Amino acid sequence: MIAQNALKNVLTLYNSRKDQEILKEQGYSSLSSGEYDENSDYVDQIHNIDVNDLELENRVPLGAGAFGAVYKCLWKTIKSNVYVAVKLFEPKSEELNNEIIRQMLYDELSALEKLANHPHIIPLLGYTLSDNVVLVFPLRINNLTRHLVARGNTISTDLLRRYCAQIADGMIFMHTKNIIHRDLKASNILVKDLYNVQISDFGLACRANEGKWGGGTLTHLAYEYIVNGENATKKGDIWAFGVTVWEIYERGQKVPYTNKLEHVNKKTLAAFLDDGKRLDKPEEIPLDLWGRIRICKFK
Repeated sequence: MIAQNALKNVLTLYNSRKDQEILKEQGYSSLSSGEYDENSDYVDQIHNIDVNDLELENRVPLGAGAFGAVYKCLWKTIKSNVYVAVKLFEPKSEELNNEIIRQMLYDELSALEKLANHPHIIPLLGYTLSDNVVLVFPLRINNLTRHLVARGNTISTDLLRRYCAQIADGMIFMHTKNIIHRDLKASNILVKDLYNVQISDFGLACRANEGKWGGGTLTHLAYEYIVNGENATKKGDIWAFGVTVWEIYERGQKVPYTNKLEHVNKKTLAAFLDDGKRLDKPEEIPLDLWGRIRICKFK
């Protein structure tokens, strides 16, 4: 409960900040305002899409992982043609057979259906259950890591705080729906525009108390997952949120723990954390925000 309240505290801290007045003067008065049109991502129906209506622009992926890749596609609808992001399930491991991949699809579909129409969670526009299993999303060119690296110090600390609050907002909603993300990190946050970000990649998501192992990216795993091999919990997501905030305030320039450990693997990281050590405070993060991140058991 204490860790869960840390997310709400981050949100409250952002909304109560006087520097919100600066954004308000520029027309960005709330978490989901600014260039973001709250109705633009509204999905009244998740479409079962004919794969023939999707035209792949090229075979250069926007992003890739162990289970597949995301490509830019043209979705030819009755009303218009729009560019979208299409996630193709293309396993790199022979151990991931079609049955496993299809189950992963159903799990991700189930999670995304429950999380529809939140401004800081990427909406699912449609899917197809043909031989080429695909999920269709709004097109987002950059993840948060690439965005931070590309823009460098031109992004104000007010905006960094805003991104953190939006992620916390999305996570609170996700957890109220009893969904655990299991792979929260800056590269799994997509940038809608300069002022708004969205949580994405629910390929490892599961229901709370489902009994699945913590999973996810090693550098973002909770202490309990690494040392004790515990099953996924909401607290594990909150630990990952703490590491993600650290990434944001390091402006995507650093990989967690690499300045502390010569080789980051499960054994070295377990020993590091078991010794009570944690990541250092980023130079730019305000003390009030860092204090709330400490409650995430990250520090």
